[in-house]
Amino acid sequence: MSWIASAVTAGLVVLASSCGDDGGDSAAGRGAAIYRANCSACHGADLRGAATGPSLLLTIYGPDELSDAAIRDAIRNGVSEQRFDLGEMPANRALGENQVDLIIDHIRDVQAAEGLEPVP
Repeated sequence: MSWIASAVTAGLVVLASSCGDDGGDSAAGRGAAIYRANCSACHGADLRGAATGPSLLLTIYGPDELSDAAIRDAIRNGVSEQRFDLGEMPANRALGENQVDLIIDHIRDVQAAEGLEPVP
C-alpha cells in the first residue's frame, strides 16, 4: 500500500470513529455531564431521585407544572422542604447561566424520553 493510500485510510478511520460519538462535546452531552457533577448525588443519575432529593420525573416537575424559570430559580436560590421529607435543596450560585440552561435542557430531554410519573 502506498503512503497516500495509508494516509487516506488513516484519515477515514479517524473520521469514522468520530461519527456518532460526541464525547460529551454536544450541548446534550455537556448538559448531562454538568447534571451528573452537580445534581445527580441528590436527584439520581437517571433523575429518579435519591435519599436526599426527589425524582425529577414526577409530574410536578414536568414542563406543564414547573417552568424552566422556576428550575433556574431553584438552582440559584435553593428550595425549602415542601412536599417530601428530604430536607431543603441548597442554592448553587457557582454555575454559570449557560451551565444552568444546559442542566435544564438535560432534565427536559430526559423527561421527554422517559415520560413523567405521578406523585406518590
